[in-house]
Amino acid sequence: MKKTLDYQTYYDRILGGWIGKSLGGIIGAPYECHKQFNKADYNNLWPKQLYPNDDLDIQVVWLEALQEIGIAPTSRQLAEFWQERCFYTCCEYGIFIDNLEHGIYPPLTGTWDNEFFISSEGCPIRSEIWGFIAPNNPALAMKYAYNDGTLDHGMLSVELEQFLSVAASEAFFANDPVELFDRVCELVPENNAGKILYYGVRELCEKYEDEYELWLNIVRKYGDADGTKALINNAFAMMALFRGGNDFKEIMRLCIQIGWDVDCSCATAGALWGALHGSKAFPQEFTDKMGKTLICACDIKHKYTALTDFAAETAAIGIEVAQILNPEIEITNAPAVTIRPLPAPAFNASYAYENDEPVLWTKKTNTVTITVNNPFDRTFDGEIFFDIPSHIKADKNTAKIKIAANSSAAVSLTVILNEKEEFIPEFNLINFSMQENGQTVFEDKFGFHGATQWDVYGPYWDMWDKELYAICPYQNDEFNCNPGNIPEVSCDATSCHIRTKFKYLDEAALLEKDLPAELPFSVEKGNNRYKRSDLYSFNGPQCCYLVREFKSNERIEDVRFIFNASCPFECYLDGKLIQFRDNHNAGAVYRKIENITLTGEKHRLVVKLTSRIPDFKFSVAFCKGNPSRTRAYSPYLSNYSTKKGR
Repeated sequence: MKKTLDYQTYYDRILGGWIGKSLGGIIGAPYECHKQFNKADYNNLWPKQLYPNDDLDIQVVWLEALQEIGIAPTSRQLAEFWQERCFYTCCEYGIFIDNLEHGIYPPLTGTWDNEFFISSEGCPIRSEIWGFIAPNNPALAMKYAYNDGTLDHGMLSVELEQFLSVAASEAFFANDPVELFDRVCELVPENNAGKILYYGVRELCEKYEDEYELWLNIVRKYGDADGTKALINNAFAMMALFRGGNDFKEIMRLCIQIGWDVDCSCATAGALWGALHGSKAFPQEFTDKMGKTLICACDIKHKYTALTDFAAETAAIGIEVAQILNPEIEITNAPAVTIRPLPAPAFNASYAYENDEPVLWTKKTNTVTITVNNPFDRTFDGEIFFDIPSHIKADKNTAKIKIAANSSAAVSLTVILNEKEEFIPEFNLINFSMQENGQTVFEDKFGFHGATQWDVYGPYWDMWDKELYAICPYQNDEFNCNPGNIPEVSCDATSCHIRTKFKYLDEAALLEKDLPAELPFSVEKGNNRYKRSDLYSFNGPQCCYLVREFKSNERIEDVRFIFNASCPFECYLDGKLIQFRDNHNAGAVYRKIENITLTGEKHRLVVKLTSRIPDFKFSVAFCKGNPSRTRAYSPYLSNYSTKKGR
């Protein structure tokens, strides 16, 4: 049902939301990723130092996108605007930017090679702007949030962002957090992750009065060792709003006390509280200490903009949206704003990879389907011309394509690494143009990651515990029997043993050359994150050796090489031990080393993995620094090639 909203209320609620977002980020920052119960009181809320916060910074970038691109940006436009203006590339942000640089577009940028961060907090924390510019229009707020969230996340995080965007959209018409969330639950789909989470958190809040007991049961239900996971952090923000009600200090205290991604839970709760109560409701001691301007880490136009101006500019976009895209609201007594026309129709394309794997393989083909949309009132009848790099073998260079008016049509392209190539590049981009009657009407590009390659030696294991017994207790000169018949070693019937320091092959030789007598085999995978099952099915204590040869396209200094494994490992580059771990670590925390130099010549990487438990996982990355605070560059090196497997 259409509603009216007085401009002064609209502006003041937006300003309250941005003040709350800023204060929450400031108050929570010192406790970010502290995964424990931190008993807090009102005396230790304000920090000693103030930090910028990506929760707000990215939304400032989105305001500039709305001002420069227009009020109907696509996911790809948002992605490319981020690339040009927002330097954040940690965690899921970096994986998204890396995919984008490879010619991979949303929503695949948010899911491909993003298993660890796919359900993290990075998109729910930037939800408010979409609700603020779409008051009383949950469908529109959710559409904006989807276009944003799919840049770098899967659907759980996207749905949480959508839930929070609807909360921001409805906050102009509510005065209490519980009233607000109950209303949001009526408006979002039945299976929305935020709705399900809210009902679960509310039930726990009503069941457990004691703060520690409530905290512990939220951790039991939604907890994760990763401090940035979206479910637990939004559970905490909802709990603080539910318990804290109309008391801002109490909400901040509860958020600090419960830990995890505290700056995010504080900022989310603070933004919604501010949108409910307006700009004058905050403790003056906090607003005086904070100051009156944004302090963004990104070098953007609004880096030090006054919060009042930021709110007014957000409201101006909302007024424009109300005139063009949002018939559900009438903003009364609003100042005049420029109403820009929606973008002119243009051809556009989407890309679907076989099995959703944007990978150039050496041993199998990959088919990408290019769907071109024709928004015009006449049929297009022409050709697509593909510019295929010489190292890629494709099933075609050109294709006829006929697209009916206001419709779409698809063309497929099947590719594989050219069999003559010894190395497979990590970066693989294909440009194409669409022509009609000799005139180019549309150009675009898409790409692939190069499949990762390992030569695998093993598995190796000990049949009996050779650190305890010099000879096998059940296969020796005196007798042979089932180990299950000997109580002391009966477990050997169902398991095996491993010595972590034992050399199961000629390790010194392997550092320099292949050992064909060991019968190695090769595996390839779409990314650099492996599990034991990606190598083979053998399940138990074991040792294996991995070999990869690669070369950079040029000399590159200050490369951060990171090998990461959940089991003991030794990692050698060109014969030199550069990383190791001597214990199991289920979290598989990165071990960092001194920067290395890639010479442009061939390098040899050898890894020894020894696991006493059945499963293990490992990954490898070549990382580089971000040279700019004005745009985003992938944190991962891509200008190198890997020798294809045997």
